[in-house]
Amino acid sequence: MVDYIIDAEILQPVFDLIDEKVSTQDERGTVKRSIMDVLNAPKGLVSIDINDVRDLFLEGCAIHAFDVSVDGIKEGRMFQMMAQINKNVKHLEPYNHALVFFFFPENHPLLMEELQPFSEWIESVPDDFLIRWGMATQSTQEIRAIVLLQ
Repeated sequence: MVDYIIDAEILQPVFDLIDEKVSTQDERGTVKRSIMDVLNAPKGLVSIDINDVRDLFLEGCAIHAFDVSVDGIKEGRMFQMMAQINKNVKHLEPYNHALVFFFFPENHPLLMEELQPFSEWIESVPDDFLIRWGMATQSTQEIRAIVLLQ
């Protein structure tokens, strides 16, 4: 469980936005928890901040969130990760905004060449696609991806 460190007053406009764009209480909780996990990720490689979240989801319709994980030390781990992401996004199409955040093991960092399946996924989405993505380390031996789509 993450201890949230961002001031609630700063988050309120984003939470108000989520309340408008997410229909059920369970989904609201999932979206808010996902955003908080991203915003409270250890600073490092590629970070996402509150402005990224607000700007990305300000316009548009419903926001959906899910997360997936794979073994972080197996070969082909990003191919497995993207297969899971693709499976989950199929029922959420069409979408044109995405926030994707990867957590990876401290002792098995993601390498640039491993991001090729992610890059191919980005290129497969229509031209008006807007994405914010980031990554940070974690202490577990898995790769976790938090995905928010609109």
